[in-house]
Amino acid sequence: MQEKKEILVPKKYAHIRLDQALASLFPSYSRASMQQHIEGGRVFVNGHAQKKRYLVEEGDLLTLCLLPPEPSLLIPENMSFSVLFEDTDLFAINKPPHLVVHPAPGNKSGTFVHGFLAHLQNSAFDDPVRPGIIHRLDKDTSGVLLAAKNREALYAVSKQFHDRKVGKEYFAVVVGEFTGYSDVQGCIARDPRNRKRMAVSESGKHARTEVFGVQARNGFSLIRAIPHTGRTHQVRVHLRSLGLSILGDDLYGQKEINKKWGVRQMLHCFSLTFCHPRTHETLRLEAPFFADMKAVFERLGFYTSSW
Repeated sequence: MQEKKEILVPKKYAHIRLDQALASLFPSYSRASMQQHIEGGRVFVNGHAQKKRYLVEEGDLLTLCLLPPEPSLLIPENMSFSVLFEDTDLFAINKPPHLVVHPAPGNKSGTFVHGFLAHLQNSAFDDPVRPGIIHRLDKDTSGVLLAAKNREALYAVSKQFHDRKVGKEYFAVVVGEFTGYSDVQGCIARDPRNRKRMAVSESGKHARTEVFGVQARNGFSLIRAIPHTGRTHQVRVHLRSLGLSILGDDLYGQKEINKKWGVRQMLHCFSLTFCHPRTHETLRLEAPFFADMKAVFERLGFYTSSW
């Protein structure tokens, strides 16, 4: 049986494409998924089928007829996780460095998703490739990784991320001494000179990161970053705009220094704070630093016993 969802277009989404509006209003579904539903005749605007380029108006009634979720074609793999929180709705781990979150070209096995599927034993998500994934961390970034066990929790928490109601806290070791505070609000777009990188650009999407200098020694700093938006590589790009680069970051960092240290990207998602989708209680999940990052702290003489 089809599941039907209906929503009225609010003013802030007026005059944008139908597929874009759907992806924004239903953040647990990808834009590609919304396009497939439109092309399959399963999306209606005020009772009439429309094409994906249709510009929605304030007050339009959007009706989405969802097909039963496709079974994942991925083969579950038993993995050992450092679990920070788990209940019937959510699953959070302290993601180790080098663990890829979901399958992609070059990483078709051994991802978090493969282990998550084995942990769940059965699942019913609309995305057969990234089931339950609420947010992502880069391969070499460690810290709090949150996933949903059901579609209801996925939608509710994904919406909190989309609406910028999730508190995110990162720590990083950077090259360069920074002891102050900066409220970085540089827009971020794809770097035209290197498609693998992002850059601060007036043509990009709004992004904001608060940066706090915690300690500085011998040309390095320990910084605390609070991203208020969720753009690709946001913390890395905004630190670069301040003249700082994360130690071990080969994409945005200083290769000679990285080669000398021989460490992974020293960026860690220390905490996430959000509202539980079922109990509505405020949850703050914290992830301890991994041994490799603690070793860098010690080598640089950073005092971190309070964490």
